Amino acid sequence: MIHDNLVEEDGHAKPGDYPHYDLLEELIIKLGGKLSIDAEAEALVSKFHKSLDSMTPAQATGYVAAIEHPALDISDYFTTITSLCGYPEMLVTDPYLSIHIDVEPNHIIWSHGNALDWMENTEMQAKEGYSRLEVIEAFQNAMSFWDDFWKLAFKKLGYPG
Repeated sequence: MIHDNLVEEDGHAKPGDYPHYDLLEELIIKLGGKLSIDAEAEALVSKFHKSLDSMTPAQATGYVAAIEHPALDISDYFTTITSLCGYPEMLVTDPYLSIHIDVEPNHIIWSHGNALDWMENTEMQAKEGYSRLEVIEAFQNAMSFWDDFWKLAFKKLGYPG
């Protein structure tokens, strides 16, 4: 499922699909905004991506749960803002919104459930040679990224930190 999610996010699930980050940029433009990624934001994201370079399966489980963690909030934000901007029809017609309304709840539930399974399965921990702390620490590391990401995003929007 992790691989399938990655393929879907990058727009390779079926012919005619587009990467979700391109669809998100199009949505922001449709709503009258613009996407401008500066060096500070790019450095933050690049540093996080590099930290994902090598990990155990247990760590990957924790990272996936944390990466998916804010997706429902993000989807709720964009569906709410789209309606408030006077475009409720886009909740059905916009590819980014319709994809995320359909799939994000399943991704969140699956990724958190999978992390919990890894943390509770002491037999598998012994067999595979990991501890539940690997899952928890990976989750905490990714959540630290989100904390830094949102602080930077809101600072760029002019909200005091």
